[in-house]
Amino acid sequence: MDAADREKTIAEDCYRDGERLRASGRYAEAVAAFSRAIECNRLSGEAYFGRGACHYALRHYQQAQEDFDAATLFGCRVAQVWSRFEIKLPDEPDEMDEQAP
Repeated sequence: MDAADREKTIAEDCYRDGERLRASGRYAEAVAAFSRAIECNRLSGEAYFGRGACHYALRHYQQAQEDFDAATLFGCRVAQVWSRFEIKLPDEPDEMDEQAP
């Protein structure tokens, strides 16, 4: 296995770890796993989308938007569908609290 194949394998493993952590609600740890996947494969739209979803759950809206944009750019189909809805992210974490009844 050459260096490129090893990087791809590591990226895939980190992506799977990120998905598992995100599914269990461990968003900060998932962000780290997705970030490792992105370090190994800068063109992984799915890793950017996963990290963006975790940032969104953590109310890091600016980082979420940046990751969703990157995911769309790098061909993540889920991100491309979401981008068509032009979802407006709150500017501040407290903005959502103010909208609650």
